[in-house]
Amino acid sequence: MKLYFGFNLQTHALLCHEMAKTILEEEPDSRFAGIMTVKGGRHEKWLKKQTEVPYDLLDSTDAIEKRALDYEASVERIAEWERRLGCPLMDLIIADRNIGHRYVTDGRMIRTDIMKYNSHEDLQRFLCCFLDTFEEHLTQFKPDLIFIPVIANMPLLALVRVCQWMDIPFAVLRSARIGNRHVLSKNDATERFADIEAAYHKACEEGGPLPDLPEEFDSYLKSFKTDAPETPIWATSVSQSIERLQKMNFFRFYGEMGLRLALACRRRIFPPLKRDLRWKKPFSTFAFQVRQKTAVRRFKPGRFDEPRDSEPFVYFPLHLSPEASTMVLAPDFVNQPNLIDHLAMRIPLSHKLYVKEHPTMIGRRPDGFYDRIRRHANVRLINPMVNSMELTRRADLITSITGTAAWEAILMGRPVLMFGESYFSHLGLCHRLGEPSGLGSLMKDIIFEEKKTECGPDELVRFMKCLHDGSFDIPDSIEVFWGRIIPPGKPNDKEIRVARMLAGRLLKIKG
Repeated sequence: MKLYFGFNLQTHALLCHEMAKTILEEEPDSRFAGIMTVKGGRHEKWLKKQTEVPYDLLDSTDAIEKRALDYEASVERIAEWERRLGCPLMDLIIADRNIGHRYVTDGRMIRTDIMKYNSHEDLQRFLCCFLDTFEEHLTQFKPDLIFIPVIANMPLLALVRVCQWMDIPFAVLRSARIGNRHVLSKNDATERFADIEAAYHKACEEGGPLPDLPEEFDSYLKSFKTDAPETPIWATSVSQSIERLQKMNFFRFYGEMGLRLALACRRRIFPPLKRDLRWKKPFSTFAFQVRQKTAVRRFKPGRFDEPRDSEPFVYFPLHLSPEASTMVLAPDFVNQPNLIDHLAMRIPLSHKLYVKEHPTMIGRRPDGFYDRIRRHANVRLINPMVNSMELTRRADLITSITGTAAWEAILMGRPVLMFGESYFSHLGLCHRLGEPSGLGSLMKDIIFEEKKTECGPDELVRFMKCLHDGSFDIPDSIEVFWGRIIPPGKPNDKEIRVARMLAGRLLKIKG
């Protein structure tokens, strides 16, 4: 087996390394390669020096970006890639919060060195250098399969686009949004699950009695028919973090801020010997952290609106920004204030538009962001600590770009209008509009004419059964994928178990 990894974070890089070790036990002649977008030189050095796994080549984002600074990118070459990939190349730029930082209009950013290279010619050089490098190295290595833990930046999105053009199979690990369930999505750069979609359409065609759902999925679905649906793991974690910060005493809070300032000074005076272009500027990082944590600590609900009991409304939950949920999965809607403008102008006059902030984004929006939303007379900016599921239950229509709120609304049987793509957006379980034109007529039809979706509660049960059969459980997934930074060569038992599980599934795909 020849496997190419799209390493991302340090944690992902060393999980992939453990996967490679497991694959070698099953297929000793296997060879490996990959690109590292990891932060921290020690992991890159360790991977290049270790002798447990034979890596034919190990690219790094930093090396390619530094080469790109003087790269020759002709207009003809750029146009050729535009024709090859069959998608706007600007989508790849927008997907990257560093290279495409100018397109992040609704979230504060930590400054990095690469942000100063933002002319049109710079963007052409960066993107062309990555695409040419992937074409050359994939042709040289000839992988049987490419595995990517998450697509959250330009290098990895460019990698899968080149794979699609070269007809190289790839698998991306995706969350099923139910507990710790995950899916290995094959050959898709978005968040659609082709195998599960195919199984669902087949089940609908065959008809017959509704399947019995496994207990985990059955209780999960039933919880949305009650007043106490299951709270997502991430939401519980965010609430606990906010509560801890607000309860922290004065001396400890400002002591932590002083420690962060000291660390910023140390990083500024003694920067790493190998400083990549995505290295976060210490004082920009410090300012970002202080602004965000202070905003959470001093958060006052009175600065936002509260829902009104008898007021009809359309609900729009704000997304994180910068984040892959918009930048990668819905580049046409990366500017959320623009979409809110369209919604406010096309919503029925009888309704208010409720825009609710995401709790994680408290203190992370640029100046003037909320003022732009408040200028609309028919918009209420809702307190981020208000229960989102209660708003979903009461709304006459839930609008969303991508994200969990739309999925929760579908499970509650509420009408949903989506603008981006997710694994449930093309199944007839919700309405979908890929562009703002026709927005007013569609909202009117859904609210007043009760325009139904193609599929109802029975189809949802069939889909849930297909989703269960096509997904698998990864215990402690948040801790393993987004927790500690694994010391080189020292994974714990949980991380080894997850690596072995994923390696086994990749071997099945390859087989």
